[in-house]
Amino acid sequence: MEGAWIGTSKIGKEFLINKMRTFIYSTAPMPAIAHAVPTSISIVKSMEKERVDLLQKASRFRVSIQTKNYPKTTSESQIVPVLFSSEKEVLDAAELCRKNGLYVKAIRPPTVNVPRLRISIHSDTTESILEKLISILPEF
Repeated sequence: MEGAWIGTSKIGKEFLINKMRTFIYSTAPMPAIAHAVPTSISIVKSMEKERVDLLQKASRFRVSIQTKNYPKTTSESQIVPVLFSSEKEVLDAAELCRKNGLYVKAIRPPTVNVPRLRISIHSDTTESILEKLISILPEF
């Protein structure tokens, strides 16, 4: 464990120091990690195009999944839920994905009210992978 960095208010800082002193002094990050943080923040700030591209890819996937009559969701992020009527259906769909080389997580009650596949689209997720996923998912 390399520890962590917390950005907080002065009151939050005082609270943490008073309540977590032994934890604070036992998990300090390595100096190299502490020095890498400003560079990491700078890189993340400069990646607006990548963020836009990722959200557009997720939006296209949401539109495509509608061709199979899956219920619409309010998701606007790169994590696209595909809703199912039963736990058996979502588990079968996840297994079908796995057999076709795609790791897609089935999320079931009580974690969520409605069973779903959680499709996590990444910047390196290709259109062909998304097309493959759409083609193997059963009609709803």
